[in-house]
Amino acid sequence: MQRIDENPFATRFTRPGYRFVEPDDTSGVESLAVRFLRDGQCGQIVGPHGCGKTSLVYAMTRSLQTAFREIQFLVIRRQGWLGFRSEKIAGLHGSGDSDLLVVDGVETLSPIQRWCLVGSCRYRNCGLLLTSHQELLGVPILKKLMPSFSHFEQIVEHLTRSEHATVQSSSVREAYDRNDGNYREGLMFLYDEFQQQLLATTG
Repeated sequence: MQRIDENPFATRFTRPGYRFVEPDDTSGVESLAVRFLRDGQCGQIVGPHGCGKTSLVYAMTRSLQTAFREIQFLVIRRQGWLGFRSEKIAGLHGSGDSDLLVVDGVETLSPIQRWCLVGSCRYRNCGLLLTSHQELLGVPILKKLMPSFSHFEQIVEHLTRSEHATVQSSSVREAYDRNDGNYREGLMFLYDEFQQQLLATTG
């Protein structure tokens, strides 16, 4: 239960992968997981920064837990990838059949590293689930995510279900517009707004 003095937009509630709020117009996480298994256990989620790719992939892995012996996660960020060589990337996944490797941020790798990663997983019959800002050729697209204000509203409504957590609709609109549809940045904006409310009521 959320405390009265707790900010619903705190990182613990909004961090990537914590929870995926399904848009009203999607086919659902379960159907994506079934499609991933049916189409050769290889696929990618594509979309711009902060649109929910990581959260969707983590939700999918919860549905895929019984289908694989082991699920390994590799998170790659631009500021931290320089120490990786292609042969190291290719060796990070499991021993083969019944394993799933989830790579978040694959576009950060060089073309050679991506080729090694995909090729090695296929050779070892290891499942591969990717997130990327740009389409990776040769990997089936499971879902293309595009930000929308209606989905951002759904996320905010989900986070503010407590009777103590209220936010003005104008603030939600401003958070979305000022951050060009980046959900993550928009929620950070609302965190600051809500924190000011807390300080005003407790100060």
